[in-house]
Amino acid sequence: MTLWLQSLSAYQQVQLLFVTLFGLLLLVSAGAALQALRERSSRQEDSHQRFKRELRATWIGAGVFWAAWISGPGGATLLFGAISFAGIINVSHYAAGEAAQSVSAYGGTQGTGGVSMATVIAKGGEGRIAQSLSAEVERIGFADESEGRRAHLLYRTAGAVAGGQWK
Repeated sequence: MTLWLQSLSAYQQVQLLFVTLFGLLLLVSAGAALQALRERSSRQEDSHQRFKRELRATWIGAGVFWAAWISGPGGATLLFGAISFAGIINVSHYAAGEAAQSVSAYGGTQGTGGVSMATVIAKGGEGRIAQSLSAEVERIGFADESEGRRAHLLYRTAGAVAGGQWK
């Protein structure tokens, strides 16, 4: 089997990967459809609904990756960039409706300085939209009289919509 896989070109290996992925997704979806016919308790129903949401997200993710692959290097590069950016933003910031509640300023040599703030506008909850805001402005001076300037404003919002969560 390994020799056969090694004999395939990279393009054929990716094709095989997508055929396998979509085949497995079809099998899991068929099993989920059969499972939906059974009667369940409310706890089991919640678990089943969560599974359906996760399966739907997997289908969407697989479809996006397939579309990026068939669009060529440009589409794949754009998708990689978008996912990397979204991942970094989600990892390095508080969720909507949460913040460190801070204001700070700093200064340094060569005209370096900056200010930043973070605040909660509204906490989420039953039927409420969670909102938070953070901002930062800075100037970085260098000994050769060059400088760098940066400003960043981030407004985050999230709320419950149709049994799911939008962000």
